[in-house]
Amino acid sequence: MKAVVTRNLKAAGSADKPTMQAAAADASTQLQHMCALDIDSKASYVRLSGIICTIGPVSRDVAMLEKMMETGMNVARMNFSHGSHEYHAETIANCRQAEKNYSAKLGMPFSLAIALDTKGPEIRTGLLEGGGSAEVELKKGDTIKLTTDTSLSEKGNASVVYVDYKNITNVVKPGNRIFIDDGLISVICQSASTDTLTCTIENGGMLGSRKGVNLPGLPVDLPAVSEKDKSDLLFGVEQGVDMIFASFIRNGAALHEIRGILGEKGKNIKIISKIENHQGMVNLDEIIRVSSCVIISIISFIIITKIDMIFASFIRNGAALHEIRGILGEKGKNIKIISKIENHQGMVNLDEIIRESDGIMVARGDLGIEIPPEKVFLAQKTMIARCNSVGKPVICATQMLESMVKKPRPTRAETSDVANAILDGADCVMLSGETAKGDYPLECVLTMANICKEAEAAIWHKQLFVGLVNEVKAPIEQDHSVAIAAVSASNICLASAIVVITTSGRSAHLLSKYRPRCPIIAVTRHAQTARQAHLYRGVLPIVYQEAAAADWLKDVDNRVQWGLKFGRAGGFIKTGDAVVVVTGWRQGSGFTNTMRVIHVD
Repeated sequence: MKAVVTRNLKAAGSADKPTMQAAAADASTQLQHMCALDIDSKASYVRLSGIICTIGPVSRDVAMLEKMMETGMNVARMNFSHGSHEYHAETIANCRQAEKNYSAKLGMPFSLAIALDTKGPEIRTGLLEGGGSAEVELKKGDTIKLTTDTSLSEKGNASVVYVDYKNITNVVKPGNRIFIDDGLISVICQSASTDTLTCTIENGGMLGSRKGVNLPGLPVDLPAVSEKDKSDLLFGVEQGVDMIFASFIRNGAALHEIRGILGEKGKNIKIISKIENHQGMVNLDEIIRVSSCVIISIISFIIITKIDMIFASFIRNGAALHEIRGILGEKGKNIKIISKIENHQGMVNLDEIIRESDGIMVARGDLGIEIPPEKVFLAQKTMIARCNSVGKPVICATQMLESMVKKPRPTRAETSDVANAILDGADCVMLSGETAKGDYPLECVLTMANICKEAEAAIWHKQLFVGLVNEVKAPIEQDHSVAIAAVSASNICLASAIVVITTSGRSAHLLSKYRPRCPIIAVTRHAQTARQAHLYRGVLPIVYQEAAAADWLKDVDNRVQWGLKFGRAGGFIKTGDAVVVVTGWRQGSGFTNTMRVIHVD
């Protein structure tokens, strides 16, 4: 059998075991750990972090998608800020065909997750007088009026520009700063009337039509889910997406709305919240609590296209997530919603958003406009840490290898940025324009995979494990006890892998929470469980397709052997190696309570 490449999983061609910074692993202090890091130490054969690739014009054909999977792509992201339903349906079909082709090439099922990234609630300028391609120059020190008068929505010029947020004149006060076009242009409000803000241009430049507007630090009251979002989410449910990346999540209510839209059919779709503004940070704990993982005109599309995940944009609170869930409905209840924290509101409500999401995305693009850029690293670290603490997956995104859109090698700063995201504790890292429109999509995936492996080896796992265990207060639930025991055993006996039999994926997710140094081979009969498991650090999901044996214990052993076969094919399990096996005591989901150590013969 050919080497299996789930997370760049290839036989190394050498009998030597990787050292994985072994000299630093048992250091007693952070300083000792850092001093012991060795640039000549071999990284693991296996990459534990997930790689999410945005699919665009340069990467949407079947042949290229196959190559990207072979190079290391785990999740294919569809950006619904661009493209029609027909365009995305065709891209999703190409992904599924490439998945089949690559599985046949490997000789065993390969799981590629599909994520839908929502456009989210946003503010934009109107059209200029010259049309969609026109530009006007805004000069520093000049006066410009921002108006909500719809009669001027297609008559913008250097003196007056339409803005599509009706309440902007009530939200913005004199002295407030407004950013336009990803922060390239900034103006300061001098006065406000019923429908117009009179502003002084602070930083000028060329302004085009339909540019984004950011109001950093201000409590924007945009609807959590637009009509377009609802349509797209429902379409995504029909397409069978695995995840929703919910943009600009401000609080937990937005996530409840998304879950309502997903409904019963999309109940298993992961919701990844994107924290993209200050509001999202304030509500961070709420958002994490409601999300599946931290990253709504899209909801109809999601149901139709059977997507696995939704990335919901500009989530500011938990209410937006409840709205998304409501739209997805019964048919989309399995879709996971990932909240994208992209503004100050999202940060304020962070804990609420985490609670309501299936995960979180650190969306550093708009977040870097909504909060001071020198604060972005603090937002990244606290979001990742809070997600790690509660066991929710977290994605780091935006400009990770931006220079590789046009160049075959990354800058040194980009290399460090990717590595530090992994060291911070990110489960996945994401490529945007690099793979959607760049000249070197395959080189980007390979570069990111190699950086991840080196960074994973440099993590101070000893201290990390202690910290994660200390977060769990006694009495510890049974499934957590088994997960902690399994990870502890894998560390002590230097296991090559943990093999876990899982139905819903929860057992594998719990093992991931406690961050073993070795890979977690999650064997499941359910394809969506396998696809969604790519969100979790260390989990290598494989689908077992053989008919169930009459004897349940024999069937469990068959699945364990399938996991060991996968590890052997990947080159990271060899004869004589210790492997930790985690199984249930009876058939069905929720009964995992058995851990044992075996030696491979």
